[in-house]
Amino acid sequence: MKKVRIVDCTLRDGLQAAGYSLDYSKREKILNLLIAAGIKDIEAGIPCSSQEEMHWLKEMHEKTKDQDVSLICWCRAKSVDLAAAGKTGIERVHMAFPVSSILMDLYDKSKESVMEEARSLILEAKEMFSFVSIGFMDALRADRNYLREMYSMTEELGVDQVRISDTVGTAMPWDIEELISFITSEKGPEIEFHGHNDLGMATANSLSALRGGASAISCTLSGMGERAGNCRLEELLAALIQQNEFEDLPNMRSVLRAEEWFRKISNFKPTLSRPITGKRAFTHESGVHGQGLWKRADSYCGLNPADFGKEHEFLYGDSSGRSMIERFLISRGHDLQKEEMESFLATLKTEARKRGKSLSGEELVIEFLARCS
Repeated sequence: MKKVRIVDCTLRDGLQAAGYSLDYSKREKILNLLIAAGIKDIEAGIPCSSQEEMHWLKEMHEKTKDQDVSLICWCRAKSVDLAAAGKTGIERVHMAFPVSSILMDLYDKSKESVMEEARSLILEAKEMFSFVSIGFMDALRADRNYLREMYSMTEELGVDQVRISDTVGTAMPWDIEELISFITSEKGPEIEFHGHNDLGMATANSLSALRGGASAISCTLSGMGERAGNCRLEELLAALIQQNEFEDLPNMRSVLRAEEWFRKISNFKPTLSRPITGKRAFTHESGVHGQGLWKRADSYCGLNPADFGKEHEFLYGDSSGRSMIERFLISRGHDLQKEEMESFLATLKTEARKRGKSLSGEELVIEFLARCS
């Protein structure tokens, strides 16, 4: 069995999502829920952002230092950021460096100046922290040979981890696997992948990163983050469990409790059909699918809803078949002759179109009693 480190960034990247802000008591609750779920690595905040954040991180370090979790401070590539992180007592630090020509131009940097700054700051960080992680921002739009040169330098300087970031979320899964395979063909630190979800592929890209040689994935509760968000923790975990190739994973039910609480306090509402957590993620209306699931639960659903504290739900409308509706009515103690059933089925489809939505089981029974009793 394989192992993968899941790095939760909800308290850093997740809180960068536009329109959301949480006080520190709520952040502590999220932190505790993540720890209870078995998340071992948590990027807890940005100490240089304010004195309040720095003091809060120091307090969280004191409260969690004897628990099975490692907190991480996120820093810009600046000595002042490292100094702020050092005051928290947290032993792990992550620094992000621009590696694409686009970001280098934005920050008025060159390949040489980034290399020089990285070397100096890595040496500084190594003196202060027990675990140093370096981020390659916008790695998917960077020169590959330059990335490998940077990666070789991190190995030389004793960096513990390199984060490959699809900062703008436009890479394809095969791009991720190929790039990480290319970089890790040289000896170097372990690779973490950090993917954004602008094209809806952050989870797929994260899984491809593992195939390419990454050993850690960063994600957030409900995928919260900049623009379209990040890799969703609950979705990634479900995929890892489904593969049955990984051990020592976080607890799914506990992760879902954390995700549900986070959505509630942030007033974030996922789409109805969102995988795993969407209200309709395990809802069926089609006659073929519904009849199949009545007979065999794994016929038209590859996931067991019970694993996520849910159950199959059925709606009835335009695409529902005669057998599916008849079976449900019989299960509720009602019966119909064939001719009546055909008539009721036509009436039901007309009613669903009139309402502009499918009917629940309870609504179906009400319609049946009103028209056929």
